[in-house]
Amino acid sequence: MKLSICAILVVCSLFPAQLMATNSCPEDICTTANQFGQLERDIPSLYLVNGLNLSQEQCGRIVEIMEKIRKIEEKFDGRFMKLAERRKKDFEWEANAVVDMSAAHGKVNQDKLDRSPRAERLKASRQELNTIRHEKIQELDELADKASGVLTDSQRAVINNFTPCFIPPSDFKNPERVGQAASDTTIVEAVLTRMRTAIDAKKLADAHGKALDQLVPYAMEKRHIRYTEEAEQEIRDEIGGRLDLVVNKMRNMSDADFQLEKANLAARTVPIPSINNSPDAVRWKVSHYVLNQGIVDVMRSRASGGKKPAAAEPARSASPEVAGRERSIGAAAVLNSIDLTKDQATKLLPVVRNALQVEKEVNDEINGTMKTAIEPYLVLRNKLFEGQTTPQAEGAAAALHGKVRNLRQVTMVQKLLECETEMDRILTAKQVDFLSADMKELKAMLVGKGSDEDVDKSLSLARSAVSDARRMSGAAYSKEKEQICRRFNEDSIKAQDLEKDAIDIEAETKRLAEVLDRARKLDETAYSGKRDDIAADFCPRRIKARPATFGAQYVHGEPVRILNPTTRLIFSEAGIQILQKMAAN
Repeated sequence: MKLSICAILVVCSLFPAQLMATNSCPEDICTTANQFGQLERDIPSLYLVNGLNLSQEQCGRIVEIMEKIRKIEEKFDGRFMKLAERRKKDFEWEANAVVDMSAAHGKVNQDKLDRSPRAERLKASRQELNTIRHEKIQELDELADKASGVLTDSQRAVINNFTPCFIPPSDFKNPERVGQAASDTTIVEAVLTRMRTAIDAKKLADAHGKALDQLVPYAMEKRHIRYTEEAEQEIRDEIGGRLDLVVNKMRNMSDADFQLEKANLAARTVPIPSINNSPDAVRWKVSHYVLNQGIVDVMRSRASGGKKPAAAEPARSASPEVAGRERSIGAAAVLNSIDLTKDQATKLLPVVRNALQVEKEVNDEINGTMKTAIEPYLVLRNKLFEGQTTPQAEGAAAALHGKVRNLRQVTMVQKLLECETEMDRILTAKQVDFLSADMKELKAMLVGKGSDEDVDKSLSLARSAVSDARRMSGAAYSKEKEQICRRFNEDSIKAQDLEKDAIDIEAETKRLAEVLDRARKLDETAYSGKRDDIAADFCPRRIKARPATFGAQYVHGEPVRILNPTTRLIFSEAGIQILQKMAAN
């Protein structure tokens, strides 16, 4: 029976992420990472708190709420940990069973597994965890609402307009400096001003194109839209139409009228949804920033009228490893779905090992940078306590913040994408297509399945084509070999809906002919043992890199490329474990 992905998704949701995180890093590195992460949250919190201009009495009332929050978190974290520890062996058993299914291509009785006493206990534990989580959220939300009640209407307005960022920009339109100015239209106004100077049709057309090149990524970033070519074209069409209407109007305005109206014209050209001021959104900002436990020392000092903060609270370390097997389950689901052959698993092992080594090297650099950043971060934190930041302190912290972000978002991804390309050379074009799918589509395809039907079908057709070629006479094979391979490539592209320009028909026709030559030289026993590996070799390979995957983050207007979630699951210790078992079967 094929592996049930429904069961995998259920097990993945069993324990909250903080209880399942693998905590295998050395203690000094974990301490540095925790302290760095806490300071990255404390600094925006202090910008916001400073912008609120809280009174001594308000600080005192907020400190009382923060103390209650600390006790609630300790109470519920204790309940989480006790339950997770009680069920640790059951969870690991389930995860290991799923991994073994994947390595054996799902040839385990999943129904029997679901009916086991362990599975029943896990189901009851999941329900209890959900109850604990709901109770905790409810109590914390009530305290966040109480904290909002401590604030004045003008202070709540500051929070409503707060858009988190590490160091707010210096801007006369944002004097409180409590976050990004979400409604700032300066960029759009500058574009409209330039377009107004275009005096003839040709210059206006050129200016129109350049304006869209600048405004489209700006709009996508401000609207938090995940980048795809389709999304970009949709926004381009929308803003292009708006720009035409605004240009016609503003070119007939006097200079004085344009200056008065340009902010409104900019807002009409690139409408940005208003900041989410729903009760849930405001509650989250208050909870995450104003009630941040990392700044309780500052709030205590201000509540008592002190000049210097007390010793900072130590950063809370991540919860100890309880199971740490959720990545195993995800990797098992993905690798089982693409129906890897033994030969493919063997070839993938060194690629995945290399990817983990690359990841370790970049992480070492990240950890070193975080360690260097601690002192400048603390300097800025103290300046924020005093209410008098300096460009030097902000600049030093911002530079290291940017370096860590660049290492994580650019360097790490670029290096792992190189490893992904190596992996794709081993996989069939259909397997790569499956792994490249949008995560929402992938989840829909996975539910209730073992290996993907389209991948199975492509391998089945390849097996049939190779078997047919083995039965041909020598003369017939020599005459028809090239045509068989070319037709198989073309039929595969059409039947499997592959990108036509992603497959080099001439090169693949030649490669497939070599695969058939090797297959025909094998006796029946040898061929039977290698049939699946040969079928995978006979499937078309991509010559073109797989489509890029982007998130909703942008740097200088450019979308930030991310590693496909399926690749991240495969490039793991769990991936190595599963591939080793697949290669040994």
